This record gives sequence, C-alpha cells and structure tokens, in this order.
Amino acid sequence: DISFYYKKPSAGAARLVVRAGGFAVGRDITAPPSPPGPTNLRIVGGPQEDMTVGQCSASNFSIIAQNDGNATIESLPNDLTITLGDQSDGNFFSDRQCVSALNNRQITMRSGERGVKPFYYKKPTAGQVTLRATANNLREGAKNTTIIPIGPTQLTAETEANRQSTFNEDECFILWVHSRNSAGQITDAVEDIPITFDDGGADGNFYRGGACHDVRSPSQLSIPAGGNNIGIPYKKPTPGNVTLTVNAAPEYPQVTRQLTIRPVPTLLAFSVAPANIVEDSCRIYTVESRSDAGQPTNATQDADITFNDNDADGNFYSNDQCSGEATGRVRLAQGTNRVSRYYKKPTPGNLTLQVNGGGLRPVPPLNITVTAAGPTRMAIEGGPSNAISTGTCTSVMSAVLKNENNETATANSALNLTLSDGADGAFFTDRGCANRNNSRQLTVASGASSARFFYKKPTAGQVTITVRSPNLRSGTKSITVRNR
Repeated sequence: DISFYYKKPSAGAARLVVRAGGFAVGRDITAPPSPPGPTNLRIVGGPQEDMTVGQCSASNFSIIAQNDGNATIESLPNDLTITLGDQSDGNFFSDRQCVSALNNRQITMRSGERGVKPFYYKKPTAGQVTLRATANNLREGAKNTTIIPIGPTQLTAETEANRQSTFNEDECFILWVHSRNSAGQITDAVEDIPITFDDGGADGNFYRGGACHDVRSPSQLSIPAGGNNIGIPYKKPTPGNVTLTVNAAPEYPQVTRQLTIRPVPTLLAFSVAPANIVEDSCRIYTVESRSDAGQPTNATQDADITFNDNDADGNFYSNDQCSGEATGRVRLAQGTNRVSRYYKKPTPGNLTLQVNGGGLRPVPPLNITVTAAGPTRMAIEGGPSNAISTGTCTSVMSAVLKNENNETATANSALNLTLSDGADGAFFTDRGCANRNNSRQLTVASGASSARFFYKKPTAGQVTITVRSPNLRSGTKSITVRNR
C-alpha cells in the first residue's frame, strides 16, 4: 500500500490519477468552497495631509479584513485578533483624542461582525513611518504616512506680498524672512531663531527702521519664539544685481534672494536740439530722462513734461507739420526715456527753450537763433556723379539757394552769382557746351531759387567748382577729369 495527501487551493472538481507498471487508476473528487473567512488585511483612511509630531490623527485609520477577491468580509466566521505595528516610537489608540492606547497594540474583530475596525495613531517624533496590520494566516496590510516636525525646519526670504524682485536705486524696501515647516507651511518658532544677513559685499545696507535711516548690524535680529517672521529693511544706492543672503542656526539651510536694482532718472537733457532754425519752419526737439551718470534711464512712473520758450510768437506742436492745437505738454510714459515736441516760430530772432517736469532736474536752457526764411548760403546740385573725360561737357548743374534748414530758398530779388574753378576749365550756358560763359556770371531771378550751367575741362585733374554771391555762404562741388 502507498498513502499520500492532497490539498487544493480553490473550490471545484478534480480527478486524481495514479499510474504504475502500465496500470492506471483514477478517482474523481470535489473540493468544497472555502469557509467565508478573511485571507488578507488592508489599512485605509487616515488624515488627508501629513500629521505633525504629537498630533492625534484627526480622522481614523481602518483595518479591513478581506477575502481573496478583496471584498470586505461582511460576517466573520470566528474571532480575529489583529496586531498593529510601526517599527517606530508611535502608538495606536481607540479614541480620536489618542487617550486610550490599544492593549498590546491589538484589535479584536468578533465573530459575526463586519470585518472593519477603526483606530487612531500618534507619533512623538518626525519621520516617514509604515503602519502594519498582521494576523495569523492572513496577508498583512500596510500604509505609509509622514509625521512632520512641529516647529520650523527652514526659512524663506521674500520681498513683498507679490514677491517683487526689481527695485529702484536708493529705494527702501523690506526683506521678509519666514519660518516654515518641512511642508512649506509658515510655522511658529519654538525658540528664538537668530538671523544674520548680507548682500555679498555690495554697496547696499540693512537698516533698523522701515524708512532706512539707521544702519543695522548684521547680528541683531531674531525670529522670536512664538513668531514666524521678521522684516529687514534694505536699500542700495546704485543700480545692479544683488544677492541677499540669510543665515540662521546650522539646522536651517542658507536662503538667498536675487534682486535687480534699476537706475532711476534724475534729470532731463536734450538729445535732439537744433540751435539754428529758419522762421516758420517746423523742427523737432527731443529730451531724454537720464541718471546722474548721464545715461538714458527709463522713467519708473508716468511723468508730465512741459516744453516752453521765452518768446510770445513761438509754439510747440505734437506733429511734424506744426498744425492743430499748440501744446508744450507731453507725457513721459513709465518704461520709456524720450519725449518730443515740434517747434515753429513765425519771425526771426533769438530765444531760449526750456523743458521741465516729472520731478526731474530741468534741462539747461537752450539758446536758439531763428533766421529769416530767405537764402543764407549756396549749393551746387546735379552734374556728374562719376569722373568725366577731358573735353567732355558735363550734365546740367544748378547753383541753388538754401536756407538754414538746408531747404531750397527763394530769392526776394535778383541775385548775381559768380562761378570759379581755379583751373583751366570753362563754363557754358547750353547742354553741348557750345556757348561759353566768359563772364562766369549767373543770375537767379526774383522769385526763383536756382540757375543752370555746364562745365568742360581740357586737361585731366581734380577740380573744385565754387559758386559765390554777396552775403551768402558759398557752395562747392568736386569733379574728377580723366584723359580720354
């Protein structure tokens, strides 16, 4: 005889077969369903957020007895004793105030009860912990939870509620240092936290009062026990980037805050300012906001700027036609550094332009000379743009009257002009250079602005043609003549 034992882990039919020496024998058996008891444990629930040291879990944990299908046992077939553990210094309780500790850390589920049992947990020290539930012949249940320190573990440095990172030079602001726990929540200090701070050797200073008057020694501040913040006034007199550093006791990591100190405009200065203009002409005048170092500097806020002169008949305008409403007032917008106005004066004379406003030092007065609109100088226009050959007649050239704005001007009466070249060339009145102008004289008729002429030179060389007229500045044009 041979005996053996057999076990089947699940319910259902099975056929047992034994073979030996060419013979086989079989027997059908049926494994009945397992009793409706638990096979594993599970821990669920507990607080939604991390617990702090010494805090009783505000909401309960629950142990659930489940079958192989992970369904909760609705009616336990027998009493079930469960042992709780955390491999740490925490403890388990039956009440939400964590007063009644579980005896031997055990919970008993009674026969006929539903397989769910609540418990509460408290731990006197910080750290990560795994809660475990075990019972004979059942797979254990586990759940991780975190216990955070009751006091602060870190510091943060912020400027204002909006965490501003850019300030003006010489602007007083407050750096706020907060004590926080490991979850980043603002947390009251258990004891005084001494703080030191510096700006990396920059030229700024920390101060006692919010007005930045009394310079503070870097070792005189603490976050007091029961408090969670302290404000440190700071001011830097020059622009640039600066890193503010906060140090506390060794257990608090160093904190830094990087800031940008931007320059502040202190004065106005002309950037486009013609000193000589022609009567009734429209000319632009531009001023910049600048720092004390003379650098263009953007306005930190909107500022109203006013252009004015000391002459009754001149006016400022907003457009390059000097039309519409006359106004010398203009807005210098925040973040910009230039404003302009156009100026026109209908009569000649001397005057002074001034610009001020925005709390900035005004532009030094600018002396302006307004000349009559008639011609003040000569110019030669047209003619060859490249070298010409000896004996070749040039294209047409014009002696042109110009005013102080370099605009073409009109003769109020006939003007006599004289041409010269200081060489052996000749001037002509026609395109083919057949009619020589031996007198080298030209006339600009009244109401006209120019007179035409042509030129030819028999020898090679560089030549400068000059046109002159009494009381006008002369005009010139250089021409290169090459051999054929």
